[in-house]
Amino acid sequence: MTWLWIIVDKILRRIYKIKPVVPGADGIIGLEVRVYRGTPIVFSDGMRLEQGECILDIHLNSAWFVINKKMNRERRWEWEVLSVMSRELALLASQVRTGRYGDIRALHTMTVLDAGARRLGFETQVKPPSPGRFWQEFYLARLMSAYYLNTTARVKTPGHRQDLYEGWLSVAQLLKKYPAVAESPVSSRTGTLPP
Repeated sequence: MTWLWIIVDKILRRIYKIKPVVPGADGIIGLEVRVYRGTPIVFSDGMRLEQGECILDIHLNSAWFVINKKMNRERRWEWEVLSVMSRELALLASQVRTGRYGDIRALHTMTVLDAGARRLGFETQVKPPSPGRFWQEFYLARLMSAYYLNTTARVKTPGHRQDLYEGWLSVAQLLKKYPAVAESPVSSRTGTLPP
């Protein structure tokens, strides 16, 4: 059933017009520019996100995981994913500095792997109950499995309910954590940026 979740993910990427951080390459991060509709949020750096302000939603690229699935046999698979994401966030920070995405205020993601999000600089919190939360958790858990990210005991435990987390990173925090890098293509085979 892995193929089904990857197909569904590709369809959703088209519907939401998700674009890669690395143009024309099989990078790991895709972006959706959208208007924030939730309640105001105050970040740890004091930045306040209000309704009507623009944010970037981060999505993972299924193509990268398909290309690199053989690496899942290695013990450091999750570390490789975080390493590639870190390099692409540095590239994204450079793009934000040039104004490529307009006046965005923050980055947003949803994940069941909150520790990884925190390592990348995101502030995480359990997503509050909502009518669609069950389906969001179900979809993300299946997608993580399809992406070969279910290698930890916590994810493998039968019947274990995985919390759904929201990750937030203000633009100021993004620019502080990730120094400017020259924009360059990634390898289509590994999805990694050249050194």
